[in-house]
Amino acid sequence: MSRSALPAGFLLLAALAAGCHGPMTFPAIQRLPPEEQLSVDQQWHNMLTPVNRLDDTLLLDVIIFNQFHERGVNRATFVSEKDYDQGVVRMTVTFEAARPQRDSFTIEIMDLKGQVLRRARFPGSFVLQRIKDLTENPYLEIDTTQPSNQPATGATTEPAPSIEALAYQKAMQERWAAIAAATQPAP
Repeated sequence: MSRSALPAGFLLLAALAAGCHGPMTFPAIQRLPPEEQLSVDQQWHNMLTPVNRLDDTLLLDVIIFNQFHERGVNRATFVSEKDYDQGVVRMTVTFEAARPQRDSFTIEIMDLKGQVLRRARFPGSFVLQRIKDLTENPYLEIDTTQPSNQPATGATTEPAPSIEALAYQKAMQERWAAIAAATQPAP
């Protein structure tokens, strides 16, 4: 399967998942591996010893540059609201490093009077798995242990995709079509 066959949204999400993103790209906060968490903790210690070591502007710059407002935090709550013609949608991300079972992404849809019409809550682990499902293609993995498929002429040939890869591609195309259709007027 060539990359040109992938929907543009898939490629965008893949780029975001690879680290080309800004703060709160996804409605969940990822836990850091222990060695990276120790590094972040040490950096905070260094920045705040003494507490006024950095002036306010430098402190802001360091937090922005390192995404310390979400990276390696112990607790976080992020609330965003979107007005729409029939009410308000409130989205809340919660994260607690010591209690992963409490991590969540909640969507509440309220009418113009503030009455909750619909509420969906997703565990943080479920959101992170959905992100992974949308951004990682198991059939794009390159096996570097196999000999090259390049003929002596220098032209490259791709092996024919497996039945599983074709089924996966079809399922993902249907999924992306459903995602795109969801933001269009209802039939």
